[in-house]
Amino acid sequence: MKSIESDALEQMLGDGGVRLVDVLPEEHFAKVHIPGAENVPLATLRSGEQTGLGRADRIVVYCSSRTCDLSPQAATLLEAQGYRYVFDFEGGLLEWIRSGREVVRPTNPTSAT
Repeated sequence: MKSIESDALEQMLGDGGVRLVDVLPEEHFAKVHIPGAENVPLATLRSGEQTGLGRADRIVVYCSSRTCDLSPQAATLLEAQGYRYVFDFEGGLLEWIRSGREVVRPTNPTSAT
């Protein structure tokens, strides 16, 4: 499995042509994620559900931090399923935030009653 650091990830995102995949549960992704990321939880990858990821796509997976083991598991699983260009952003969301980079924090609109 290939790993990637935050500077290299930022460069890849700037160049385009990469799928950034947050493998944390949907409720975590809804609170905060890296701009441009899509949410495909590890449980979804394990279930065999359609993800929209192509086997020839350049894919970078990440989770919450270096101590989180979801993204290494996801990268290993994707490689075993025949995905050819998979990278694990080991530092995850925490490293991205600590380096001062932008994150998306969607706000949940309150419903009017």
